[in-house]
Amino acid sequence: MVIAFAESHGRAVTERRMADLEVVPGLAVEYRGSTFREMDLGGVLRRRPQVALVDELAHTNVPGSGRNGKRWQHILAAP
Repeated sequence: MVIAFAESHGRAVTERRMADLEVVPGLAVEYRGSTFREMDLGGVLRRRPQVALVDELAHTNVPGSGRNGKRWQHILAAP
């Protein structure tokens, strides 16, 4: 099991629960003068986990950050 994308929002209990799990590093994507962290779909697929935890499924991906407009679409399109 890996964490494909999760946002702790600074919550200590969430950070503790994530501490012992492998995290697939996100992508740093520049858009309109700011840098955003996005899920690295290619990195997750290359890792080939049996289970991948994906937080914030309704998230709209930053343009140019991946194959799909929404994070949930990454999940549906994954093999």
